[in-house]
Amino acid sequence: MPRFFRFEKISGKEVSVVDHKLFVLPEDLQGKGISKTLMSEMVSLYKSCGINCVYIHANIDVGGYCWARYGGIAEKKI
Repeated sequence: MPRFFRFEKISGKEVSVVDHKLFVLPEDLQGKGISKTLMSEMVSLYKSCGINCVYIHANIDVGGYCWARYGGIAEKKI
């Protein structure tokens, strides 16, 4: 059965992780609350599925700004 998450150890504890790789919303649909509604529903789904951690790679245009508004916490990885 396919999974949309994986398990990994964070600080010695096994957690379920989702890699949220890509979300693109055409310019003509931006600013209408669509992404806010969708992301809110996705977070609710992740929580109901027992997901402990979501990794997101936000783009330079609006991604980082949007995730910060929704409570995302930045982590720098090199």
